[in-house]
Amino acid sequence: MAKPRLVEGNVSGRELRQAQEQESASIDPSAKGGVTLRGIALTTTGKKVAHGLGVMPQGWSVIRMRASVSPGYPYETAAPTVTHLTLALGAAGTVDLRVW
Repeated sequence: MAKPRLVEGNVSGRELRQAQEQESASIDPSAKGGVTLRGIALTTTGKKVAHGLGVMPQGWSVIRMRASVSPGYPYETAAPTVTHLTLALGAAGTVDLRVW
């Protein structure tokens, strides 16, 4: 099988930025849009958290957790919707979330 031919050329700043964004989005889907929600107080029973995306979220992750005890990782207590997530912790705590 023949090796692909590499073509030399100038790449503009815009093209380079676009390539970097595409690469970043393929590695970390949250890098392409999304929102950061800070200081969300969660309990063991579940709390509705408005995400403001206007579309069904593709995923979420915790970027910071503050709690007096080890509460474990947040989990969904109901299916996500276009307007909110419903999350709970094993013990009460405050989290910062990235939702995309």
